[in-house]
Amino acid sequence: MGTMNSLRRWLRLHEATAAIAEITDDFQITEGDVLELALQGRLKLSVVFPSGAWASPCVEVDEADIKYNEVPTLDGLGTIKLPVGGQLAYAPTGAVLQIQAKVIELDADWPYSLPMIGGEASDVEQAFWDYSNIEREETTSLSGTFVAEGFGHARRYFQLKGELPDSTWKARNFYPVGSLPKNAVLVVKHSDIADFAASLSSKSTAPRDTGREASPQFLKWPWGSHHTELLGHLEAAALKFWVNYDRADNTTAPTNEDVTNWLQERGVSKRIADAMATILRVNGLPTGPRT
Repeated sequence: MGTMNSLRRWLRLHEATAAIAEITDDFQITEGDVLELALQGRLKLSVVFPSGAWASPCVEVDEADIKYNEVPTLDGLGTIKLPVGGQLAYAPTGAVLQIQAKVIELDADWPYSLPMIGGEASDVEQAFWDYSNIEREETTSLSGTFVAEGFGHARRYFQLKGELPDSTWKARNFYPVGSLPKNAVLVVKHSDIADFAASLSSKSTAPRDTGREASPQFLKWPWGSHHTELLGHLEAAALKFWVNYDRADNTTAPTNEDVTNWLQERGVSKRIADAMATILRVNGLPTGPRT
């Protein structure tokens, strides 16, 4: 594992395989094993959309508070109950998610975690069987395909959407997709590699005596295994806005306003977001327009 891997936001599957091999001291591990760990719930996978993706935000609701409308069935012989406010989905945490009507564009080249509650779980399972050279009838999820970002109460879910071919710029029509886009890339974030390492017993995770310090990519940025929701937001902002900063070119630096606005969109209060933007700001960076 080289220095560049520790600086990037994620590892591709073959790189994650190498990282896990070093953690477990098992150099026979394969990408298929990594996919199986994800299916077992022992390792969190993420996905990157090179061309971006459309999605509807999901709001966590209390199941007891959900109201339903009764509508006639297609054959007119009965009725069915439909939730008021949108379709429901169930997260692995037990949370009930209600899919909102609005559609937004997700960031390109940004890792979104896979909550494994819909079509994304079927895609990972299919990738596992494909890697094993075993034919399996492909399946699709009727509830849609989901991704997530953030931690704890600030965690946000999204249902992926596809655009109907008859859409126009005046009337764009979307539908829930049953699987990830064809060009989506499965990845593993460094923090999830660290979580996997921490989940193993102390005996299996004891570092081998190599005469050198542990590689930084096996630790959460930048303070080891300690983690909170706000530290997660701080880490996300650092990775989004400062990874590509060039000290020789001030135009590559974000403004505090950009960072604050983005953090507020993730649910961080303005007071905390302002403080995080200041903490992340490079020392001595001039204020004012980026010229």
